[in-house]
Amino acid sequence: MKTTALALGLAAALALAPRTASAYAQWSAAVSLGGGGRLIPDARREGLVLAGLRVDALFGPRAIGAARVGPFASAYTLDFDALAVSAGVSVLAPISTTTPLVFSAGLTWDLLGGPPDVLPLGLLGRVWWGSRSTNLHSNYGMAAGIWLEARWSPDGGAVDVLAGIDGDLAFLALPGVLLWNWITR
Repeated sequence: MKTTALALGLAAALALAPRTASAYAQWSAAVSLGGGGRLIPDARREGLVLAGLRVDALFGPRAIGAARVGPFASAYTLDFDALAVSAGVSVLAPISTTTPLVFSAGLTWDLLGGPPDVLPLGLLGRVWWGSRSTNLHSNYGMAAGIWLEARWSPDGGAVDVLAGIDGDLAFLALPGVLLWNWITR
């Protein structure tokens, strides 16, 4: 009985599925700068400085103000003595056409390993808010905003709480573009 119901459900899903499925990708790359603190279970606290790069690709309809979902990846350093990467999924909530919220959740991995008795994997959650363009002529959309992030290490029990700003990598190219336009005129 269960096999028949499963087969009928699968057949119905295939029959009702659209013939073509497409999702318009909007990706962005940003420099992240921030700071915060590490809360360690034995009541010690320490300040942290973060510097890194973050890339995401959000998929959704080809429309301004659309909800989107997709992967992200980042590489960062904490206090310039730890190197880590993270990856996961981001969801864009269009609370405004120009300033959406982006929620992210994923895994983080300390590439340098840290102390030998601590697992280098952890979890992270992030809320980002700022200006994010929807470029209907290209797959790249510029983004700049503020963020709040929490990271948890299951073995060490440490929780990092960080806040900061993201600046789009394309902003770094603007002085060169302006100089080129000035020279060629």
